[in-house]
Amino acid sequence: MSRILVFCCALAVIAPSAADAQLLSLGLRGGASQSTMSLSSGSPASRTGIVVGPTGVVWLSDALAVQFDALYVGKGFKPNTAGGVTSALKLSYIDIPIVAVFSLPKAGSSTIQLRLQAGGTFGFRVQCSVDQGTGDVTGITDCNPDNVGTFDFGAVGGAGVKIGKGRGGIVIDATYTFGLLDANLDSGQSARNRAFQISAGFLFPIM
Repeated sequence: MSRILVFCCALAVIAPSAADAQLLSLGLRGGASQSTMSLSSGSPASRTGIVVGPTGVVWLSDALAVQFDALYVGKGFKPNTAGGVTSALKLSYIDIPIVAVFSLPKAGSSTIQLRLQAGGTFGFRVQCSVDQGTGDVTGITDCNPDNVGTFDFGAVGGAGVKIGKGRGGIVIDATYTFGLLDANLDSGQSARNRAFQISAGFLFPIM
């Protein structure tokens, strides 16, 4: 009985502290992506796409957190005949970035907090189309999985700001994704996704 009483007392102390700590924030974000591919022959132009989806943060402390997203992202590239690329590749992924977020101390009573982030991202292709050009040199002729991979993995890093008190508020981030897997498996050349993204969203403390 004494052990149960001690446990209940401890729980009564810990529960309010955990609530004040606000361990989890959820929200939505949206923005734009400027993407291309690094090809071993030719230099394609970039393609603009949208970025939208839910976002969440697990707070380890005021200075360190883990952020996870599930984002619909438009990727691919446009033709650049000057660079030897005459086809266009339109891709869409569900990207799941998981990054460590390092928040810098606020200046005085400011509600603006700078943050840095780094981690990895998993990409699952959900749409693909090829506009074949004349004399194409990319080797990508269709969306067969042998030509354009259905899964991608990359490194992501960036910086941004959080505006607001506590662990909720507005977040504005600029990130760069560096694809590590060859998305052009059967053309005889390397092709890896590259994407620069700017997005903004809201975070709401949940627990």
